[in-house]
Amino acid sequence: WIAENCTACGNCYTVCPDTAIPGLVNEVSQVLDTVVTRVKKKGHPVQHLPRAVRKLEQGLRGLLGTAAETDPVGELLQEAITATVNAPGLGEDERTELKREFGWFNEELDGFQFALSRPYYTLPEKKAAGSGGLLSITVNPYTCKGCMECVEVCEDAALIPVRQTGESVQRLKSQWDLWLDLPTTPPKYIRVDDLEQGIGALETILLDKEAYGGLASGDGACLGCSEKTVMHLFVATVESLMQPRVKAQVARLDDLIARLQQHIQLQLVQEVNVSDSDALANILANNGDHDITLSDIASKMEAMQGSHPIDPAWLQRVSRLLAQLKDLRWRYVEGSNGRGRAPMGMLNATGCTSVWGSTYPFNPYPFPWSNHLFQDSASLAMGVYEGHMAKMAEGFKTIRAAELELAGQYNEGEHEEFFRYFTWEQFSDEEFLLCPPVVAVGGDGAMYDIGFQNLSRAMMSGKPIKILVVDTQVYSNTGGQACTSGFVGQVSDMSQFGKVNKGKEEVRKEIGLIAMAHRTTYVLQGTIAHANHMIEGFIQGLMARRPALFNLYTSCQPEHGIGDDMGHHQAKLAVESRAYPLFRYNPDLGKTPQECFELDGNPAVYEDWPSYTLNYLEGSREKTMELPMTFADFAMTEARFRKHFRMAPPDTWHENMVPLAEFLQLEEGDREGKFPFIWTIDKRQHLSRLLVDATMVRSCEERRDFWVMLKAIAGVAPAAPDTSGDLQEQARRDVVRKIASGLLRLAEGGELAADPGDDLIASTASEAGSEPAAAPSGEGYMAPWIDTEDCTACDECTNLNGAIFAYNEQKKAYIKDPRGGPYRDLVKAAEKCTAQVIHPGTPADPNEKDVAKWIARGAKYN
Repeated sequence: WIAENCTACGNCYTVCPDTAIPGLVNEVSQVLDTVVTRVKKKGHPVQHLPRAVRKLEQGLRGLLGTAAETDPVGELLQEAITATVNAPGLGEDERTELKREFGWFNEELDGFQFALSRPYYTLPEKKAAGSGGLLSITVNPYTCKGCMECVEVCEDAALIPVRQTGESVQRLKSQWDLWLDLPTTPPKYIRVDDLEQGIGALETILLDKEAYGGLASGDGACLGCSEKTVMHLFVATVESLMQPRVKAQVARLDDLIARLQQHIQLQLVQEVNVSDSDALANILANNGDHDITLSDIASKMEAMQGSHPIDPAWLQRVSRLLAQLKDLRWRYVEGSNGRGRAPMGMLNATGCTSVWGSTYPFNPYPFPWSNHLFQDSASLAMGVYEGHMAKMAEGFKTIRAAELELAGQYNEGEHEEFFRYFTWEQFSDEEFLLCPPVVAVGGDGAMYDIGFQNLSRAMMSGKPIKILVVDTQVYSNTGGQACTSGFVGQVSDMSQFGKVNKGKEEVRKEIGLIAMAHRTTYVLQGTIAHANHMIEGFIQGLMARRPALFNLYTSCQPEHGIGDDMGHHQAKLAVESRAYPLFRYNPDLGKTPQECFELDGNPAVYEDWPSYTLNYLEGSREKTMELPMTFADFAMTEARFRKHFRMAPPDTWHENMVPLAEFLQLEEGDREGKFPFIWTIDKRQHLSRLLVDATMVRSCEERRDFWVMLKAIAGVAPAAPDTSGDLQEQARRDVVRKIASGLLRLAEGGELAADPGDDLIASTASEAGSEPAAAPSGEGYMAPWIDTEDCTACDECTNLNGAIFAYNEQKKAYIKDPRGGPYRDLVKAAEKCTAQVIHPGTPADPNEKDVAKWIARGAKYN
């Protein structure tokens, strides 16, 4: 990890399938104190170091305050150490001893790197001096398999591969040992405003050690396995949601236990009539100088005044309540395994996820997990859910009964009957969210095919089971057989490419649509390349009091025929090519499809195909070409589709060769004699043509038609005419006119008077500046803008909506078209931006869906 190059985008620790490269942010004092503690643990006799590091911290903060983000923190730290050792006022003996102690300090630090990143150091320091944190990215040598996907997704050259040697591994082990001792990231650095509402850069939940370590790894999964990345993000989301809820619940139990104990004590002692001061004085006088207990006073009072019996049934009931509360607290905090209540339970269908997930002793799941057959994880989950909810109901009954008792409202006749039939359907929302989810996990066979009836039954049951489908479009675990989730033309076992059949013949089964047809289930379709979208969908589905189906694109490197480091890359292509559109369906949002269904996150939603830029060489000149990203452009990058393409050398090109996107628009009769192709480049970066066969044409049509269907369900209207170019050109003409007019006035000896239209310059769309983009004006309207010069090119905004955001020639983001998408995309981009340079302004269309909510979320960034 090259710390000086890191922009803190988080792509590396988000995509890693083996939880092997965590991100961490620590305050300066946390780092220094951790190293000092390690020095002490080694048994070194430190006398001056604990006090000296406070002076070191002051000196280091001074150096960091004037440093650039690209300056090496390690060198600044050594400079501060030197200044501390050479500080005036130290005796020679003390200086010598301090120098030796700082030597031990450096041995423990062992070159551990930190970065001065914009979101975690520069921006917090601007708001409050001393509040910035140091970012570290550390490789875990015990779980890293060397897939290099982290290197692939890093666009800042902050991660590079190095040859593994005994020395390099030992260095990694030493630094990992230090990472284990560093405290977790303080909550202030996790850039999430409200996790349950999905507000913020959601992937930064992984900066929390407990969330990141929710999946242990060290297992036998394939290198770069996308299934593991999906599982990691899901487990981390559950862990992050449950942590604060459990913490609040334990605090609530502590309060109830204390108050119920006091309540019982008061009820027991109220029989002692302390208002009879004469009787009390007489008892004390007769006792003399001997010790006296409460029971002595009570018995003597009873002898003098008589007593009223305590209700034994009440005492037995409330004493039992108290014991049950204490037991419930123990289960949350410690439990039989010492880890407290588990965040979830998982029922795993047989498949890759169960094979690499159950190789003893390397089960990566630190929570209750079970595996049975290929097809029945959803059915098992239904049964486990009922038993689990019965246990949860017992705990909530105890809490409710205790609260009623303390409020003086408990009525045995009424409440005993209620609690006898109390089930999970009667849980409050707060109680429901405290229940660890029961999760069914399976692949294409377990959910699309052999286990489909079990899945359907679970969805129709209405039980809020959460179902995770790792969709590889093939039976990966059993050798790569064809599956109904595969694409037309996909070549696999039992669906071979031959003279007659050209791979899979049937269209892809869309389990997301099938789940929507059940009308009972929250549905998410997502990919690891859109982590924020995926995590937000996880949150919505987990919080829904209904079944939730998470259908997730997961590359299978050996069966798809892609590199170990290409999972994220291929997932991104799958979305851009309409192979795997993103969508979410939430029945709680309304009655019509348009109310419940959304296509947020897909590029160019109004078009059949998004566009991309192809860079190539013509001779020695660099050139570019804007091309549609069809399904074929995705398919040609994977071996499972390769037989559908044939290279056409330049000397074979002729006028009847037609670009595929144009060919797809032709009527059947007009296609006769035409040869569809897609553009690509050869090893020399020269343009090449790939001819596309009839099966691939059909596959492209099928994917395009599915996209058209999804748009119809979502109620996506045709694209509004793009007038941004006209607006910009008009603005430029007006600016030129104004400058010419001003120069003419100056030439005539006049002054450069203010023009009523001067504010037009400020609203001109500019790729080079940070001014607000031109947009239709309206009362109270504020156009969005970007502090372009401060952009770190993290790709968050351009990935979210390439119609609104674009890069200029310096790869700095600017507002391309403020009307290129909904206002919520502007707000989400501002929330995710690592450099925090995006300002969403206000909506150009005040009638957008949920506009008040998005205005409130966007206000803090303007």
